[in-house]
Amino acid sequence: MPEAAASLLSLGRTQWCGPLRSVVRQWGRPTVNGKKYFKLTPEDLLEHPIWVLSMDVATFSGAEEDCDDDTGLIVPLPRDPDLAEQLLENCICYARARFVAANGRSFIGMMKCQAGEGIQWTHPTIVSDGGQVNFYFGIAIPSAVRIAAEYERLGISPEDLFPLTYKPDGSLPDGPLGGQLEGFYSLKLRGESGEPGYVR
Repeated sequence: MPEAAASLLSLGRTQWCGPLRSVVRQWGRPTVNGKKYFKLTPEDLLEHPIWVLSMDVATFSGAEEDCDDDTGLIVPLPRDPDLAEQLLENCICYARARFVAANGRSFIGMMKCQAGEGIQWTHPTIVSDGGQVNFYFGIAIPSAVRIAAEYERLGISPEDLFPLTYKPDGSLPDGPLGGQLEGFYSLKLRGESGEPGYVR
């Protein structure tokens, strides 16, 4: 495996060395099957830092007969540099992210990369061995029971978790840059600014 690709695959322990595009050109083709984004594990993200929808791969590669048409299925970013560039520029992708809690504790997770900044676009999610922890609930308001379960899943208190910062674990073409979380967000809680409000 080329040195740059090996460095990229070890991102759980180090930072990306250089722009994503230059590394993509040296990648070998991933050998894992597609899966639902909500089934991604820390090991998946450590091995493959960028995931894309299999339908988008089919659309831009013109190889629909070789790709699953499940709208929720995602696969690692393909090795072909031109295809990878098209996917990164035109489609939604799920990129590995680093989260740092108020007490300094670090978590691995992912963020959604599409045309926009802010939590309603990036959907920051911690991916733990015990499951995924989402911080954006759309029009739903997370219950106290649900929130308590998420703290327990992470093994941390609200005071030690928030504010929680997150950013992509490496260089991404055209962002997003990441952000800071103050709690679990819902559109139902938005204030005068129109931005989603949060609960803890």
